[in-house]
Amino acid sequence: MLINGYNIVPGANLIGANLAGFDLTDVDLTDVDLTGANLEGAILTRAKLEGANLEGANLFEVDLRGANLTDAILKRCDLRGAKLEGAILGGANLFEVDLRGADLRGVDLRGVNLMRADLMGAKLEGAKLEGANLFEANLFEVDLRGVDLQGADLRGANLEGAKLEGADLRGAKLFEVNLIGADLRDADLRGADLRGVNLRRVKLEGADLTGADLRDADLRRADLTGVDLRGVNLTGANLRGARLPQASSLKSCLALNSDIEGAITNVDQLLNLIENNKSNKEESDIYKSHLKWIEDNMEQLIQNGHITDKDKESIGYHNDRRCLARLARSSRGVRGIAADNEGLGEGLTGVVRELCVYTIVQSTTNNNNGQQ
Repeated sequence: MLINGYNIVPGANLIGANLAGFDLTDVDLTDVDLTGANLEGAILTRAKLEGANLEGANLFEVDLRGANLTDAILKRCDLRGAKLEGAILGGANLFEVDLRGADLRGVDLRGVNLMRADLMGAKLEGAKLEGANLFEANLFEVDLRGVDLQGADLRGANLEGAKLEGADLRGAKLFEVNLIGADLRDADLRGADLRGVNLRRVKLEGADLTGADLRDADLRRADLTGVDLRGVNLTGANLRGARLPQASSLKSCLALNSDIEGAITNVDQLLNLIENNKSNKEESDIYKSHLKWIEDNMEQLIQNGHITDKDKESIGYHNDRRCLARLARSSRGVRGIAADNEGLGEGLTGVVRELCVYTIVQSTTNNNNGQQ
C-alpha cells in the first residue's frame, strides 16, 4: 500500500515519515520502524503494530482504538489526547511517554513499562495496571477509581489529587509517592509500601491498610475515619490534625515516635498493653508482634532516636519476668510462687531466691544428717 509516497508494508523503514492525518485503519504495520515519524491526527483504528518502533514519534491525538501494539516501542512518544480505548499494549515500552489527556479506559497495561510517563488528566477508568512500572510517573489528578494496581511500582510517582477510590493497590510500591489530597476511600492497600509517602489531606475512610508500612509518612490532616490500623507500622509518622479512628484501633498500631493521641507512642506503653491484655489472645498477639519487630530492629531504632537504651533495658526486664513466670508455672510444689505472680516487681533476684530457699529447706528436711 502506497500512502503519501511511502510503501506501507510489514517491516518497512519509515523513519521520520510524514503520515499526519492519514487513514490507516486495519493497516498491517508489524515490525515497522516509525522512529521520529509524524502521525499526528492519523487514524490507526485496529492497526497491527506488533513490535513496531515508534520511539519519539508524534502521535498527538492519534486514533489507536483497538490497535495491536504488543511489544511496540513507544518511548518518548507524544500521545497527548490519543484514543487508546481497547488497544493491546502487552509488553509495550512506554518509557517517558507523554499521555496527558489520553483515553486509556479499560486498557490492559499489566506489566507495561510506564516509567516517568506523564499521565496527567488521562482517562484510566477500568484500566488494568497490575505489576506496571510507574516509577516517577506523573498521575496528577488522574482518575484511577477501581483500577487494578496490584503490585505496581509507583515509587516517586506524583499522584496528587488522584481519584483512587476502591483501587486495588495490594503490595504496591508507593515509597515516597506524592498523594496529597488523593481519594483513597475503600482502597485496598494491604501490604503496600507507603514509607515516607506524602498523604496530607488524603481521604482514607474505609481503606484496608492491613500490614501496610507507613513509617515516616506525612498524614497531616488526613481522614482516617473508620480505618483499621491494627498491625500498621506508623513509626515516625506525622498525624497532626488528622481525623483519627477509634482508640481501640490506634492502640493496636505501632506508632513509636509518632504524634497520635491514644496510639502506642512509647515502649513502656506497649509493654503495659502486653501485660494488661494477657487474657485477650488476639490483642496480645498484635502487641507481641510489635515488640518482636522492635527487638529485631533494636539497634536501628536506637540509632535513629526512636527508642533509648532505657527502653532496651525495660524490654529485657519484661522478657526476664515472662521467662520466670513460665518457670514458676512449671515448677510443681513450689510454695508461694503461682502463675499469677508475674509482674510482682522482684524480678530475677526475688524469684530465684525464693526458689533456692524452698529447695534447700526441702532438701534439709528430707535428710536426717542435714548434709544436703
